[in-house]
Amino acid sequence: MIATDDQQPVCELLTNRRCFDLINAPKQLTEITGGHFGLAYRDTEPYRLATSATIKFLHSVFGS
Repeated sequence: MIATDDQQPVCELLTNRRCFDLINAPKQLTEITGGHFGLAYRDTEPYRLATSATIKFLHSVFGS
């Protein structure tokens, strides 16, 4: 999960993508609009997208 407008000093988009590329395990990149904590607010579109993407990924790795 990457926030496209992350305001944290060490969480630049390019750095996050490089870290993702180095992961040698099942993975799925999901980019969320907004800042570092944007998906923490329930009943928002980023929260719904993050939750849905996480559930879908876990099902793909561990089965239904």
